[in-house]
Amino acid sequence: MLTAAMRRMLELTARHHHESELETERLCSAQQQAERLLETRERAHRQQVKELEEQVYQRSQSVNQLINQLINHSINQSINQSINQSIILSINQDNHFRLTNHNETE
Repeated sequence: MLTAAMRRMLELTARHHHESELETERLCSAQQQAERLLETRERAHRQQVKELEEQVYQRSQSVNQLINQLINHSINQSINQSINQSIILSINQDNHFRLTNHNETE
């Protein structure tokens, strides 16, 4: 026969075992929840990285476009300056030629 102390010990052991099982289940559940949260955060982080990469790409495209516009503008200015200098030189040469011919005919 079991004594009262032995029964009490068995009850405490059973209760402790049951509480340990509940704690294990709670910890497993908490771990699963933490893993799901981590996966969600990782997905959000990957999405944010993709968005930032897209922003970098768009801005680099804008910078490249601006650089090309500046280069074209600079080239056009150089061409226009060269043309203007050529026209002025031609006008000066023409005026000199006319003055020279006018002076010779007088």
